Amino acid sequence: MKGIVMEIKGEDLVVLNKSGEYMKMKKQGRSVCVGQELDFAGGGKRKWAARRLTALAASFLIFVGAGAGGYAYYTPEGYVDVDINPGIEISYNRWDKVIKVSGTNEEGERVLKAAGNLKNRGVGKAMKMILEAAEVEEFLSDDSENFVSVFVSGKNNSENLEKAQNAIRNYHAQTGLRFSYNAETGSMEKYKAFKAEAAGLEITPGKLNLLKKAYGEYQMGRYTIEGKEYENFNQFAAAYGGKSVK
Repeated sequence: MKGIVMEIKGEDLVVLNKSGEYMKMKKQGRSVCVGQELDFAGGGKRKWAARRLTALAASFLIFVGAGAGGYAYYTPEGYVDVDINPGIEISYNRWDKVIKVSGTNEEGERVLKAAGNLKNRGVGKAMKMILEAAEVEEFLSDDSENFVSVFVSGKNNSENLEKAQNAIRNYHAQTGLRFSYNAETGSMEKYKAFKAEAAGLEITPGKLNLLKKAYGEYQMGRYTIEGKEYENFNQFAAAYGGKSVK
């Protein structure tokens, strides 16, 4: 059974389930916040002992305060755009928890399917799971340097960029895979403008960002590459350059 956390008092939680019933249960050491969706039953057996709240007054007060909490949890406060060639967009809330992920190209959707459920994870953990899935799907190579572009916009963008960078560094230490990366922060307005323009060009926001840096301003519906051609995105990224993790 799934439910939304409506109130937290010490080790006690009040959860609203899909049947509209309020349940009281213990945190049991879990890190949770108001508005978070929890799965507190599985395989026909309850994970947490729960009891229904019968006091009408308590239910009313919880309901009044819960709406704002639930809305806040699912309101995007920032985005992490990841480009490995698979393109992926992560939306996170004010608590830096992932609330939505989407592929910005077919390869990105493939990686997300392999990664599993990223919702309610921290940005660093989500980045690690994306790298793992990208390796499983053979988008990361142990024969050459792998390029990753990361652009973080919105609330806590510097902190979340650092979490993403740490995930890349740690994955290098764990697997021995070599990475170079372009890592940036910016406003949500800048990211949304990049996203809209990239959609019109049928490329990912990460690639558009690098194209603008490498080749200057966008003109007349296309980029002038000045005769330079690259067989793949990694070659283009290597020509652009970035911070290496070896």
